[in-house]
Amino acid sequence: MSNAIGDAILFYVTEIAVAGCGRSIKCLAVLKASRCALASLLIAVLNLFGIIPLLLGFWAKMLLVLAGLGKSLALPVVTLVVSGIAAIGYFRLFYTAITSHTEVKSDPRLRSTTTPTLLALVLAVTAVALGICFALCTQFQNFILGIGAEIASNYGEYIVKTLWS
Repeated sequence: MSNAIGDAILFYVTEIAVAGCGRSIKCLAVLKASRCALASLLIAVLNLFGIIPLLLGFWAKMLLVLAGLGKSLALPVVTLVVSGIAAIGYFRLFYTAITSHTEVKSDPRLRSTTTPTLLALVLAVTAVALGICFALCTQFQNFILGIGAEIASNYGEYIVKTLWS
């Protein structure tokens, strides 16, 4: 759920950048014109990296590390190393967005970014809200962990239901 939210935010923010100037990574500079889009990008990056306890991504990463500790020390180390490598790419996106300069296209048909900006912002707020709920509400933790445990123990049934529904 954490990665789905973070990835969705990145897709919406990328749509805003593409509509504003094109398909270069430097087009992320267009996001400086929209504080909501830029803030959503930052929240997505931090959520996917899993470093801030207020975001759902932190709790997902923590659970992966704790589950790995039950098996061996290598699994959490690999999880954290891979996460660190991925963070380089995530933070490069954000760094490019705030430091690049690009010219925005003047075609008004390409500038309708209200919907993706709103969706990115809603997803960013959702990532924060779910992270806070997971941190503070034991019932919510048990509910989410129960779903995860059910899927993990009945993965064959989950795959069949997912593919044929």
